[in-house]
Amino acid sequence: MELVFRAWDGNKFIYSDDVGLGLFFTQFDKSMIDQSSGLSDVNGRKLFFGDILEFDPIEWGDNTTNITIIEWGDNYSQISVYGDVMDISEWCTLIGNYRENVELMSKVNL
Repeated sequence: MELVFRAWDGNKFIYSDDVGLGLFFTQFDKSMIDQSSGLSDVNGRKLFFGDILEFDPIEWGDNTTNITIIEWGDNYSQISVYGDVMDISEWCTLIGNYRENVELMSKVNL
């Protein structure tokens, strides 16, 4: 997995692979930094912790709310999506993140 981070500067994301890790971590407060999950969505877009995803409820097996957020799993080494650890790259689409799209957080089903 490629180690990539992004930081929210209040208007846009700055990515560590654009400025270099050393410079990146001196420029941003750690509370504004998100780490790459190592996963991609169905369109190949890199996913970061805090990204909001829409998933196909048919693939999930029910008609529950189909919006979730990428977060650390219980052991802090796995990715928990919708409360379960799973491979999401085949059936989830990135629709936003918790920094830019605060309005989507009310739709997230954890």
